[in-house]
Amino acid sequence: REQRGRRTRAAAMVASDDATNSQRSQSREAAAVPSLEEREVGRERTKRGLTSSKASQESLNFTQATPSRSSLRSRLTVPRNEDDIPSKRERRSSSHGSSEKQDHDPSTSSQESLVAGSRLQKQSTASSEDKAEDAAVVAPEEGSTPRRTCRARGISSSPGVNRDTAVPKVMFTGVIDEDGEQVVRKLGGELAESVYECTHLVTDRVRRTVKFLCALARGIPIVTLDWLKKCGRSGCFLCPSGFLVKDAEQERNFNFSLSVSLQKACRGRLFEGYEIHVTPSVKPEPEYMKDIIQCSGATFLPTMPKTYKEKRVIISCPEDLTKCKPAFTAALPVANTEFMLTGILQQVIDLQSYVLEPAAEAQESTGKQTNKRGALNINTASTTKRRR
Repeated sequence: REQRGRRTRAAAMVASDDATNSQRSQSREAAAVPSLEEREVGRERTKRGLTSSKASQESLNFTQATPSRSSLRSRLTVPRNEDDIPSKRERRSSSHGSSEKQDHDPSTSSQESLVAGSRLQKQSTASSEDKAEDAAVVAPEEGSTPRRTCRARGISSSPGVNRDTAVPKVMFTGVIDEDGEQVVRKLGGELAESVYECTHLVTDRVRRTVKFLCALARGIPIVTLDWLKKCGRSGCFLCPSGFLVKDAEQERNFNFSLSVSLQKACRGRLFEGYEIHVTPSVKPEPEYMKDIIQCSGATFLPTMPKTYKEKRVIISCPEDLTKCKPAFTAALPVANTEFMLTGILQQVIDLQSYVLEPAAEAQESTGKQTNKRGALNINTASTTKRRR
């Protein structure tokens, strides 16, 4: 009985041990298999760990690439001799070289390289757009050759390409050039119909025409026929500074230099602020003098003024002095046409040299009175003879 009791107890203990071992193995297996939530948490932790390790690696690379302040100070402040002391220019060049090395260091981070690449791409696109705008500022019409335009206006010092973005409007005076007109149209320009819209005047010599004086008063380039020939050969409008009209004889006769006068006119209109009236018998006629007056910056007065004002002038001639009585009574200056014509050529205001005095009218009136008195004396003498 005792032996049987011992056997049953041993068997029960073995069974209990097996049960506990099976429970433990099951719990271990359950613990070894993670749930879905635990998997997601583990993935997030691994991502954070990767990003932190990448940032630490980038910071480590940056610190290795950039030299420390102490090393820079030691380089600049530890020369061996006085001759070895670097100058300011050498310091600037050395610092510039170190910055370039830092920019081209292959150990920089990938993020910085991506940023630099995007910047270079933007700069390249911008430069390509600028080149496209410079190459085709004005689109030519169909059937015409492309022309280059530039941005500088007026008279330039170099005879290169004219840099004016506006369409050139060419006018001729004293010459007829059908080939030149065709060149203007072919290159995309226009033939000006008015002196106010003209941008280039073409002629062969110095002429005192209305167009010439208006162009000079406005500071417009006055060029020779060779300008259009060279423009046709080059396929674009060239700068007019190398083709200005040169007429030594006429410039000597009127005591002026065309190039100098054009430069003065470009700075400002000669008669700016003036008010000018022209009497009917003046040559050129008042309608043409109106264009010259307005192109020179003055205001044209259609009627004779009767009150004094500074910079108010009457342009007249000896035949119209009788019509200038209101101007003489108001103490307004009366001058002949050379006050404006020669003044525009020389770009000088000289009123005293061209003033018309009312004494001429007085002399004419006194001469008429003396003639009448002489006629009366002759008549009285004849009557006395008859009586005798």
